[in-house]
Amino acid sequence: MYQSIKPIINREKLQKVTIRAGQFVKLDVDVKGEPPPTITWHFANKPLETGANVKIENEDYNTKVTLSETTRKNTGVYTIKAENDSGKDEATVEINILDKPDKPEGPLEVSNVHKEGCKLKWKKPKDDGGLPLTGYVLEKMDPTTGRWVPAGFVDPEKTEHEITGLEPNKKYHFRVKAVNEEGESEPLGTDTAILAKNPYDTPAAPGLPEIVDWNENSVKLKWEPPIRDGGAPITGYVIELQDKYGGGFTKCAEVTGNTCQGTVPKLEEGNTYNFRVRAVNKAGPGDPSEATNPHLAKARFCKYIEQIINRTSRVRAKCMKPRIDRTNLQNLIIKVGLTATLDINIIGEPPPVVTWLFKDKELHTDEEIRIDNIDYNTKFFIMRAKRSHSGRYVIIAKNSVGEDKAEIEISTLGRPAKPKGPLDVSDVTKNGCKLKWKKPEDDGGTPIEYYEIEKLDPFTGQWIPCAKTVDPEANITGLQEGKPYKFRVKAVNKEGESEELETEKPCIAKNPFVYSCFYSHANMDEKCEESPSQDERSRPSESQSAKKRKKFGTVREVMKKLHVSTFETGPDCESKTHQCFRKIPPQQRSILIKKLNALGDWNKQSAHLAGLMNIVPIKQRYAKGDEEEANFRDCSFHYKIIMEQNDGYQEEVTLTEPCHRSQRHTHHTGTCYTNNGLIGPLPDSLVENQELSTPDAPDKPGRPEFKNWDKDFVDLEWSAPKKDGGAPIEKYIVQMRDKEGRNWVDVATVPGDRTAGHVTNVEEGHEYEFRVVAVNKAGPSEPSDSSKSETMAPHIDRKNLQKKVLHSGQLLRIEADVKGEPPPTITWTLKDQPLKSHDSLKIDSEDYKTTFVLLKAKRANTGVYKVTAKNASGIDEVEVEISVLSKPCKPKGPLKVSDVTSEGCKLKWEKPEDDGGEPIDHYVVERMDTETGRWVPVVTSKTPEAEVNKITSICLFPDIVPAPTCSVVLLIIDLAVFGATDPVAGLNEGKEYQFRVKAVNAEGESEPLETEIPTLAKNPYSEPDKPGKPEVKDWNKHQADLRWIAPKSDGGAPITSYIIEKKDQYSSKWQKAVEVIGNKCEAKVPDLVEGMKYQFRVRAVNKGGPSKPSDPSNTITAKDRFAPPRIDRSSLKNQTIKAGQNIRFDVKITGEPPPSKSWFLNKSPLDTKGDITVDSEDYKTKLIISLVTRKHSGTYVIKASNSAGSDEASVEITVVDKPTKPEGPLKISDIHKEGCNLKWNAPEDDGGSPIEHYVVEKMDTDSGRWVPVGRSKEPKMEVENLQPGQEYKFRVMAVNAEGESEPLEAEKPIIAKNPFVHVQLGFNKIFAICLIPDEPGAPGTPEATDWDSDHVDLRWTPPTQDGGSPITGYIIEKREKGSTRWNKAGESKGTEPKGRADNLEEGVAYEFRIRAVNAAGPGTPSEASKAIIAKPRKFTMAPKIDRRTLRNITIREGEPIFYDVKISGEPPPDVSWSLNNKSIQETSYRRIENVPYNSKFYNDNPERKDSGTYKIQATNKYGSDTAEVEIIVPGKPEGPLEVSDIHKDGCQLKWKKPKDDGGEPIESYLVEKFDPDTGIWLPVGRTKEPQLEVTGLIPGHEYQFRVKAINKEGESEPLETLSSIIAKDPFTVPSTPGTPEPVDWSQNHVDLVWKEPVSDGGSPIIGYIVEKKDKYSMMWEKAVETNVGTPQAVVHGLIEGNEYQFRVIAVNKAGQSEPGDASKNFTAKPRFCK
Repeated sequence: MYQSIKPIINREKLQKVTIRAGQFVKLDVDVKGEPPPTITWHFANKPLETGANVKIENEDYNTKVTLSETTRKNTGVYTIKAENDSGKDEATVEINILDKPDKPEGPLEVSNVHKEGCKLKWKKPKDDGGLPLTGYVLEKMDPTTGRWVPAGFVDPEKTEHEITGLEPNKKYHFRVKAVNEEGESEPLGTDTAILAKNPYDTPAAPGLPEIVDWNENSVKLKWEPPIRDGGAPITGYVIELQDKYGGGFTKCAEVTGNTCQGTVPKLEEGNTYNFRVRAVNKAGPGDPSEATNPHLAKARFCKYIEQIINRTSRVRAKCMKPRIDRTNLQNLIIKVGLTATLDINIIGEPPPVVTWLFKDKELHTDEEIRIDNIDYNTKFFIMRAKRSHSGRYVIIAKNSVGEDKAEIEISTLGRPAKPKGPLDVSDVTKNGCKLKWKKPEDDGGTPIEYYEIEKLDPFTGQWIPCAKTVDPEANITGLQEGKPYKFRVKAVNKEGESEELETEKPCIAKNPFVYSCFYSHANMDEKCEESPSQDERSRPSESQSAKKRKKFGTVREVMKKLHVSTFETGPDCESKTHQCFRKIPPQQRSILIKKLNALGDWNKQSAHLAGLMNIVPIKQRYAKGDEEEANFRDCSFHYKIIMEQNDGYQEEVTLTEPCHRSQRHTHHTGTCYTNNGLIGPLPDSLVENQELSTPDAPDKPGRPEFKNWDKDFVDLEWSAPKKDGGAPIEKYIVQMRDKEGRNWVDVATVPGDRTAGHVTNVEEGHEYEFRVVAVNKAGPSEPSDSSKSETMAPHIDRKNLQKKVLHSGQLLRIEADVKGEPPPTITWTLKDQPLKSHDSLKIDSEDYKTTFVLLKAKRANTGVYKVTAKNASGIDEVEVEISVLSKPCKPKGPLKVSDVTSEGCKLKWEKPEDDGGEPIDHYVVERMDTETGRWVPVVTSKTPEAEVNKITSICLFPDIVPAPTCSVVLLIIDLAVFGATDPVAGLNEGKEYQFRVKAVNAEGESEPLETEIPTLAKNPYSEPDKPGKPEVKDWNKHQADLRWIAPKSDGGAPITSYIIEKKDQYSSKWQKAVEVIGNKCEAKVPDLVEGMKYQFRVRAVNKGGPSKPSDPSNTITAKDRFAPPRIDRSSLKNQTIKAGQNIRFDVKITGEPPPSKSWFLNKSPLDTKGDITVDSEDYKTKLIISLVTRKHSGTYVIKASNSAGSDEASVEITVVDKPTKPEGPLKISDIHKEGCNLKWNAPEDDGGSPIEHYVVEKMDTDSGRWVPVGRSKEPKMEVENLQPGQEYKFRVMAVNAEGESEPLEAEKPIIAKNPFVHVQLGFNKIFAICLIPDEPGAPGTPEATDWDSDHVDLRWTPPTQDGGSPITGYIIEKREKGSTRWNKAGESKGTEPKGRADNLEEGVAYEFRIRAVNAAGPGTPSEASKAIIAKPRKFTMAPKIDRRTLRNITIREGEPIFYDVKISGEPPPDVSWSLNNKSIQETSYRRIENVPYNSKFYNDNPERKDSGTYKIQATNKYGSDTAEVEIIVPGKPEGPLEVSDIHKDGCQLKWKKPKDDGGEPIESYLVEKFDPDTGIWLPVGRTKEPQLEVTGLIPGHEYQFRVKAINKEGESEPLETLSSIIAKDPFTVPSTPGTPEPVDWSQNHVDLVWKEPVSDGGSPIIGYIVEKKDKYSMMWEKAVETNVGTPQAVVHGLIEGNEYQFRVIAVNKAGQSEPGDASKNFTAKPRFCK
């Protein structure tokens, strides 16, 4: 059996727990009771169970609860319950988890935004984290940077803040964080970015200022106000002026207020000014207005200078006659297409009127001419000059006094007009013709320099130049026989070429002598004349021709029977219209005609056989042999004979005939016709004498010989040409040339039947040559050989035989004249060896001249050449030195390599045997890595040796660098110059290299000399072994002394230095600390950082480089070796901290050796124990106290000592906490039904912070909830407002800055009631007990029984409870309807429940309530009555509408309408509203609220259709009243707002007019744009039409647009675009064109064609740009630009012999494409040999 004991929970360990979030809470509670109680825990009215962060351990008589990873949600009251059979016990413990506060409650409101700041507002966080807030941190973020920066700090009591310091027109985000001692909460941010801008903008530009008055020193201006004030009233205007010579506008006057006029003073008389105005509002000056026209500062009226005194003064205005300033009226010459400008000043009073005349007609401004006239000035512009603008212009200035006139001659220079046609072609021959035309009507203002004639080449289809002439006619030569040609001619002056005058039809190059042979059938008489046309010849009937063929057979059959020759039938003839029998060689013609005669014998019996016969030579064969003899060897002619009758019958035969030795190999064609279309027997005379074809020019005559001469004449004879060309010789032309000159001139003409001539126009002493030309109908022959001179010794002209220096590959041409008779024999020799022409050398010697041409000169052609002229009369010799400059030959080998190391070597070679005629400038050395096979330059040298090393500079241009700096150079160069991709940095160890060297002179580089075998880059020595481990012999806080042992091996080269490296404790890399020169094995390392730990190592250095590092030294600390202790007091600051926080001291202590350390609190030593941790290191000590309490307050002392001394420091710590609970007991006195008095004692400990107040709470025992009663500074309080009869408990808590103490509770509850009254009577104690009464209850709701204009009579029911005391009266209270304030209106004595409310205001609605009164005072008020209007009860009145609020208005769509109208009348009138005489229908946004004596009209969203006349009518039985009001709602423009023609700089907008103009005409439309980047609507422009072209957009930006209609009443609502647009072109530049290819060329031009781009970018190709560069240039330059889309162009201006590349750029509206690929190299040279 055990004793039963009720559970008892030990509450000693159930004290309030306060910890930081994340820490552990552990409760260990003992519980007594028998049998052992069952223990449970509860939190937040739910059982607490073991979980992730909760651990409950229950055992008999004990329970443990552990909370881990605590958070704020673990804060609260935990309840422990213990229960057994004997009973139960329950206790609570409060756990407070301290954490950062919740984020402030949103939203974060932004208001009062302006350009430099705004106001932020928020709400306090729901949870302060268990600690009082210390404030709020505000931050801002510029979205462009994305970085949050502080914007302010706010005390915890405030939840709003003014932000300043913003940058205007920037967007910002804001956020706010609550802060307590635990840190910052999560931020509360704004939802969207805020644009820092004023709620108002600067005003728009005012209207154009108008000059309304002026004098010589001032001007008065007037203007219209701006259409927009920017949202702030206009406060003034600024007037600006611009001096004619002053540059920009400057402020000159200011106007205060919204006055649109002002005066500008202090002008300088005679100066010219422009004026403009800016409006000013709160945001500052707005945009300027447009500027006025220039204004001349002068008196407005003429000066008065004449007074006539005759007792009265008469004043006459002196005016001035106009005078034109002729300074700028000089005769003007301009070119067509340019602009001509005249700026003319004019004086005169009053200001003269100016007119301009041209060709006696007055000029006005139009598309071509602009005239700007202002007072005292006129400007005249010819926008794009034409030839028609040339002439004399007259300017007339006229006023009331007189006039002035001036003239100016303007000459417009342009290209001439095209020559006047027609372009006549005459004198056509097979080689040329004659052209004639008329001069152009307009020479372009400058004389015609020449005419350029072009011919159309029938093969290429291109126009090519063929002649130039200064006269309007020309002889054309160089035509090819039989080809058709067209010609055109252009006039050329200094300004360029005219348009072309072209021949109407082509002409054929042929001789004009064309004959047809006709024979009379009767007498066979021969007639030769021009061939008639086919239509002119009579034809036999078709039936006759057919009969003859049937009877006699065909030509072919006849020729077969006669066995004339072998023949075969050829193809049908392609032409039936040959009308020319051209010349056949005489011998061949004889044979042919004999055979035709044979055919003719047969013809005699059949008289009408054939109508037309064509004879065409189709082939000519020659026997083998050279060209000369081919004329006389066996050959044969093949003729195609086409026979055609007049009826169209045709027959073709091929006839083969042999040719004879005398025949020449010329091809001919011909046609022969017979009279009446018949062929008869051909007479023999035709064979011997008559030619049936066009003659040729004759052969050249024989060489003329001198028969007689004197000082003034010469007689000549010559032989006739061997052949006359088939036509008689008509004349001979004798030509003469002075031996000193080069031109032949005609000097005599001799008839064709004579072969001798007499020349008279010779000069004595001159030497002449003569030659003769024979002329027949076909034209002139070739000139004869020139006459021979008299005998003369040779003489070589030496003027062209000077020393010749040329470059390799160039052409050398030497011409020398040689005199002598007979003509000398000329020879050229080199080194005594005669020279003959070969591939590269052409020597051409003729009589009296020798030509030496060296093609593509070589260095081997250098030498002294000798030219010798020799004849029977003597010999002459001249030496010519020719020097050909070229690249040098390669350097002389071998190329020796020496002193090889891992990084370089030395090279040596010999100079080249031939320097190419130019001194060797330098040598270029290159190397090749045998692995890559790529040659790269490494060094240049002036001498035949070089050293390849790792040198950090290179001399690429040794000729411009002083020699000493370029003796050895190499290596680190810009490899882009050589096309390399890797840097050159000397040789790489272990790799094999070959080297080569090239000599360089001014002509270029020689062939390279190479090394025979590769060279391995390797040193002849190696780096040393590593040194011994360094030892630190001594140190202090800034340096250390080291020693080490030298390396075992020096690597074959002496040690030159040691490198000491160091590494501190925080670094992973070794750094060079110092280098010791020499082989001394000790060093001092400086520049150590005190307190840092270091290690050291050493490297030995020789010629082979640094060794491997030694082993690292032992670690040392940079410090002094002996020093007394010194405590760092920087962290020892007196502190006041709150209970529950931690104390942490981390103190540095210096001293050597490391001092001993100890801590004391209030003179008691401290060691690690419980919540105190002491941790000491060599140079540091730490003291940590966790969760401090009040007991940890006091003086902390730290002491340090070592063998060198001691040190001591102290610090004061004050721990503040909540106070202890107030000292009891809590006394309650003076209890009554509504309150009582409380009293207590101050707490024993105020928590280290003064008691600020006491908090008193009460608990209604029915609710069980503690609620505040109030605060008290003193330990006492009077409690009020208790509910009578309720039972209450009270408790009190002391409060300091750290919080509230534990509560002190009253021992017993009390009941709120009045106390009993104790009465003592007589001598004996007799007690009478009575209760004090309560106030009465509420009476019933009062009702009006009667009323008038100043009072209301009321009645009500008594209260149901009188409070224990009889009702003694009633109080009447009143308030105006809608008010919350009650006032006494009357009083009723006695118990009767009625009364009167007096002193009321007529017409006001009142509500009433009643209070009953007994001995305890007034009771609870009744409910309020219905509203009662103070008015006469039986008064009648017709309705009357108060019109004070009924004003006509004009508003925008969407702007609310509200009218509040008072209406009087008795009884209350009925009210109705109508619009345009139609009853108004109420909707969700249109409402009418009628109550007695008042009517309200609402329209929350008016539209244009709501415009009109509104009528309000009030009616009762005694009458009616009507009032009207006008409302105008202007309409916005009709949509949609269309955007079209978008490009990168603008677009086109279009919309419709508003359906309604608002009752006033639309004056204009205002268009605005919205750039999303700035968030601002900006004006684009104004227009009177419903469309506008927008310009000035930023390419690539996104825009929206809106438009407003404007009339006199203001702006409409805006019509906006449905979506934004991006300012960009709808097209792009084209893709690249193809590679250009030449299709034709000459030595100075090339014709190029190429393929069009694959894509034109969406816009047609409008032209091409052809660029060129020559072989020696890196720069591309424009060669030609076309303005058509055809992919071809002609490039002129090339230099013969130069090499060029070409490329093409396509152009469209978007711009230029990328350049296409470059063409192959093209050499400018003739396409065909001359």
